[in-house]
Amino acid sequence: MENHKSMLILTTILFLICLTVAAYFIFYEHNYLASLYPLILAFVDSVKFYTSYQKLKEHK
Repeated sequence: MENHKSMLILTTILFLICLTVAAYFIFYEHNYLASLYPLILAFVDSVKFYTSYQKLKEHK
């Protein structure tokens, strides 16, 4: 159960970092192609977050 809580915190932090980097590339560098990589990572992190949340919800 503690593993799922730590995974939720970790994926939330990684998700926010990926979105911040993507926003930097889009709004400041105007490089849309470079923003795809952080956006893909943010999508993967959101899927990890969802699965960890579902597992945490099951154990309660």
